[in-house]
Amino acid sequence: MADTSPSLDLLCELSAHERRLAENPDAHGYLKLASGYAEAGWIKEATRAAQRAKALAQGSEGERTDGAVLSGPCTPKVLLEIVRSMTLTGKSGHLQLDAPGGIRVSLALADGQLVGAQSSDTAPGEAALLRAASLRACRYAFVPGPVAVDLPTLDAPTDELLALMAARVAG
Repeated sequence: MADTSPSLDLLCELSAHERRLAENPDAHGYLKLASGYAEAGWIKEATRAAQRAKALAQGSEGERTDGAVLSGPCTPKVLLEIVRSMTLTGKSGHLQLDAPGGIRVSLALADGQLVGAQSSDTAPGEAALLRAASLRACRYAFVPGPVAVDLPTLDAPTDELLALMAARVAG
């Protein structure tokens, strides 16, 4: 049985390529990125990369207004690695996930600890965290900064939450 979804390696490669381009924007590079996204079936991302290439070619680079420093395509395995990395490096900020159908999940990290999880289609807390770990085709954006969480929605220790996510990803 053929797997029709893009490979994890391809998605990781495209994400790394996009991060390099963000540091050193290049119209040709964005066209190549658009082609890769199209090959992976990520039409929205292909269109966005092609528009960025066109803007660079016309000399109007445009500025990011979303404040994100990391962004790219995301699968459950990629998400798990991103969250693990952010906890190990003590990051603070919001990790936003946008999936087809208007599904949006936000994970809050404070000094590397998962403190909150909200989802547009499920209850806050562990249910939202597990929802994030089940999104098969989404896009992530990490916006660093202090996290203001009135009532933390995640009470369990982060290592337990990561184990819970890993179990969900493993199936």
